[in-house]
Amino acid sequence: MRCPYRLSAVENTEVKCQLIYGFVAASSLVVMSLAGTVSAAPPAPAGDVRLRDSRVPASEPNISGVWQVAGGGLRITPVGGGDPPWKPWAEKVFRDRAEDEVRGVTRWDPTGACYGSGVPRIFTAGYLTEIIQIEGKILWMYESQHVWRVIHMNEKMPSKLEHNIRGYSVGRWEGDTLVVETAGLSRMGQVDERGTMMTDHTRLIERIRRDGDQLENTFTIIDPTAYNAPWTSRRVFRYVGNQRPAEYVCEENNRNVPGPDGKFITILN
Repeated sequence: MRCPYRLSAVENTEVKCQLIYGFVAASSLVVMSLAGTVSAAPPAPAGDVRLRDSRVPASEPNISGVWQVAGGGLRITPVGGGDPPWKPWAEKVFRDRAEDEVRGVTRWDPTGACYGSGVPRIFTAGYLTEIIQIEGKILWMYESQHVWRVIHMNEKMPSKLEHNIRGYSVGRWEGDTLVVETAGLSRMGQVDERGTMMTDHTRLIERIRRDGDQLENTFTIIDPTAYNAPWTSRRVFRYVGNQRPAEYVCEENNRNVPGPDGKFITILN
């Protein structure tokens, strides 16, 4: 059974383009894996020039390689703890969902329908992440759900975007910090595993900096329709270059129980 992700005709051009990069990246993973099997060479350290396209400017920091989140939990909360600065309706959605889960009532979850996780939710997954730097783009390949994203470097955000789970990301380097803006996110997504709200108006600003064998991602969630103010959280990833992402299967017969009106998405009008 195919995962039920349907794409609109408008999305197809961009998605096809991104799929090409995804297939190229996936192919490179196979080649790298086979090469490692044959030569039995030790893993390259973080920052090794062999881990990225030689056409990437030498002035840009090297963050290529395999990384894994270092803790942080399934819920994304502001730096310093506490709850996000919710609008009353968004907090009610979160609390109602938590109560339903205690009672065993299943609510909409994109991963339960094989849509995969978007950002920043994917940052909570304890699976491996492979970052590949190529000319003009940075590819993120997630072991979890085989999710991928493309950061379009030194480009302006398009004036019109189709909404989808992972949105559209543009990036630039500010010294040793990679600044990534993501827009075009969808109300079908979630900020984290616990159901913190996301809408079609959600934007994400990431500031990613490598410190030795660690990658720190400090990200700010901006959505004036769901939150009273922007709020910032953080995840740290550690370099695990001796590992390779494994297969992750979206199995048949995934189920997600609809709401009382027979629809999956019932929280927004």
